[in-house]
Amino acid sequence: MKKKIVEVLEHIVGKIPSKIKWVVFGSSNMLLQGVKLNTDPDDVDILTDNAGLSNFLKMFNKNKDLKRNYKGVDGKNYFQEIKLKINDIEISIMTEEILKPDKRIFDEGFRSKYITNNKIPLMNLRKQLLGMKRIYDSRGDKPDNPGGRKLKIELLEKYLNLNTNYK
Repeated sequence: MKKKIVEVLEHIVGKIPSKIKWVVFGSSNMLLQGVKLNTDPDDVDILTDNAGLSNFLKMFNKNKDLKRNYKGVDGKNYFQEIKLKINDIEISIMTEEILKPDKRIFDEGFRSKYITNNKIPLMNLRKQLLGMKRIYDSRGDKPDNPGGRKLKIELLEKYLNLNTNYK
């Protein structure tokens, strides 16, 4: 599965203009940064700003699976999301409001990983942990994956506790 996710990210990186702010987060981010997961991710989560979402929409407007949603995080904050499939991998591209109140998401906290010739922006795992806890506190686990979010939080906390030099 890691190979398919890398292929999808290479496809995206090859199409997206360099000025667009975006970062991979979620299970795929954890996998690419070496966190041991109980199951392989079956999707890629991408975080961007509103301008970035517009660019992603233009870039993938011919994708037959493209769907656009507006969702609430906690009844007050709303974010936009587009979903599509590339090579049978579901891609969720969300605006940064999902992780607010951390409004500086694109000002700091990036790591980059070179996969072949492409530079993939990966969210800092400490920032991701804060966002995951916020989402879990407001939404709990997904009905189709009981315990999933909580387990990922625990796995990420364990990884960060064992890797104290992670910045």
